[in-house]
Amino acid sequence: MKIAITGARGTVGQEVVKLCAKAGYSTVQVNRTDETNKVEGYEKTEMRTADAASDYDATVSAFKGCDAVIHLAAIPNPVGTPDHKVHSNNVNSAFNGFRACGELGIKKICYASSVNAIGLAYANQPLKFPYFPIDEDYPVNPTDSYALAKHEAETQARAFVNWFPGTKIALMRIHEVAPKKEVLDEHNENWQDAAVGTSTLSSHST
Repeated sequence: MKIAITGARGTVGQEVVKLCAKAGYSTVQVNRTDETNKVEGYEKTEMRTADAASDYDATVSAFKGCDAVIHLAAIPNPVGTPDHKVHSNNVNSAFNGFRACGELGIKKICYASSVNAIGLAYANQPLKFPYFPIDEDYPVNPTDSYALAKHEAETQARAFVNWFPGTKIALMRIHEVAPKKEVLDEHNENWQDAAVGTSTLSSHST
């Protein structure tokens, strides 16, 4: 099986390339620029260039010959980027990736959504949860550009499986991705300002 991996130079992308290679799959590393610093050390991998957010035709070309797509390409958080850019980039990237798969007949897709699709780390504070623990039926309440874009991308995915029958899209709500030490240091130094520290759990009865 040959798998196209968008955002292959990203933190998650690099690990996904390695895992796919170790599992014996051929990979196509798709990045928005044509830099040559692909994940090295694996024979069955190649580099292709496409900005999924802005170049649909290039995305189609990058996916040609692939049997599946792991779609990671996106602005990874809204910090320091204008809201309109975060939203348009991430929504367009999702759509172009899904639509390119539809055009090429690729039926197996994994999309990198986020736990923030429901409205968490970048949302209006304090957070209020109608119930806990959070499950797949939890009501979304996006109040920031990143959460809204991820929620819209998930809605797209649900549409595309009907638009192109036989398509299967796994929506992976990824958590914060960073080296463990960095996360521990951040929580230890800034716990009160972290979303976890300022959240409010409202009561829920059945």
